Amino acid sequence: MPWPMSNFFYQPLLETALAGALAKVPSVTVLRGREVTRFEQDAGGVDIFHVESDGSGYLCPAPQIGVKPAPTDGEQRVRARYMVGADGGRSGVRSQLGIGMVGKNFPNPWLVVDIRAKDPADGLHHLPYFNFVCDPSCPTVSCVQPNGHHRFEFMLMPGQTREQIEHPDTVRRYLSKHIDVDKFEILRKLVYTFNALMAERWRDRRVLLAGDAAHMTPQFIGQGMNAGVRDAYNLAWKLDAVLRCQAGDALLDSYQAERAPHAAAMIREAIRMKDYVSMVNPLGTFASAPASAVSSSGW
Repeated sequence: MPWPMSNFFYQPLLETALAGALAKVPSVTVLRGREVTRFEQDAGGVDIFHVESDGSGYLCPAPQIGVKPAPTDGEQRVRARYMVGADGGRSGVRSQLGIGMVGKNFPNPWLVVDIRAKDPADGLHHLPYFNFVCDPSCPTVSCVQPNGHHRFEFMLMPGQTREQIEHPDTVRRYLSKHIDVDKFEILRKLVYTFNALMAERWRDRRVLLAGDAAHMTPQFIGQGMNAGVRDAYNLAWKLDAVLRCQAGDALLDSYQAERAPHAAAMIREAIRMKDYVSMVNPLGTFASAPASAVSSSGW
């Protein structure tokens, strides 16, 4: 039977649901408030060293590419047969393995604002779709989300600083182009840049990379988290088969071979969409707007 071309969701709710489901699995131990400092692998497994985190997420200095970190005071050790480094775009696991990234960095920062209607009756009924707003003075992405949530993304223009763009007055001014700001609660605002990068290798013996640690995509088709979930799905059953002695270790070599081409295709499509929405030349914006509208409505 047919299925929708796209489904929108509020990511924090999904993450909470996943964490709740994981807590019900008796064979899983979740250690929160910890930070991995280093790891050592041998023929039989991986020793993973970790310490209590101060909450910043960056208690330990980011390791240099290929440099083995020194022991840290207060370390504890976990022994595993395999390790999956799903520790984000600034992956310390990837750095310690000496694995580089290839691709592009994009200099244009974007302001992301998540909002929610104070009264459900005041929801953004006039913006029911995922839209690219090809405004050369302020390229904008408008993304509908469930349960009265909505996300706007605004590209910073040359000369604008993070402090200026995150100021409440600036956020209100940008939002006021599309909504009555007083009727909405601003849930989150942050400025970020994006990359289109791929790790050169996704496996080093008993350590594998997944999610942003393996590949980073621009956000314009909303496939970043989806790509990480696909990595996990591909890798989970293979690790399970190897650990149960139902398959040989060589099965894990198929992980990158199967996932990398799809991740690369999604990155290319995201860059193509980025080229539409981030135009600042008025003539180019006018010429591309019809194609942009058609493309964005399908995601």
